[in-house]
Amino acid sequence: MHKLSLDIDQEKEVDVNDDLAKELAFYTQALEGTRLAFEKFQSMGLPFLRPADYYAEMVKTDAHMQKVKGRLLAQKRQIEEAEERKKAREAKRIAKEVQAEKKKQEIEAVKKWRKQRQQSGFPAGGKDSELDLGFEDGKAFERSSKKRPGVFPGDRSGGKAKQDGGKGVNMKKKGVQEF
Repeated sequence: MHKLSLDIDQEKEVDVNDDLAKELAFYTQALEGTRLAFEKFQSMGLPFLRPADYYAEMVKTDAHMQKVKGRLLAQKRQIEEAEERKKAREAKRIAKEVQAEKKKQEIEAVKKWRKQRQQSGFPAGGKDSELDLGFEDGKAFERSSKKRPGVFPGDRSGGKAKQDGGKGVNMKKKGVQEF
């Protein structure tokens, strides 16, 4: 068989000004024609599918197709990485909200406990009262007045700064020269 011709009848009239309706009519007509041709070839027992070992000459080279494939994979990887970063940001935000909520609940629980304790009649200054910390009475931490030998009062390095001694650039600046 060299030629196969099929006629497909159209059920309804298509408006020529409606592009979507025309495209749909073309599509359904091609689909129906393909289905009828498939049935006809099968009933005649003729081969119509391309053999598995058939290789046609390609328009684009394999190297070009590898480049295209590489670009597509890179784009896909970038999209996945962006989605992962977005998920990580969202998870971090949610974790932060949960942590804040936990802290809020803990503070509320401590306040409730203190209130219950006051109502139950525990004395404020008894041995079971809360810890008396020194900085709660309004005093700020004070600097120690203890003297440290070998540390200048303005030294902010903790006494680890090098004193005036040794050989180096500083000695030359001070006017000391070696012979």
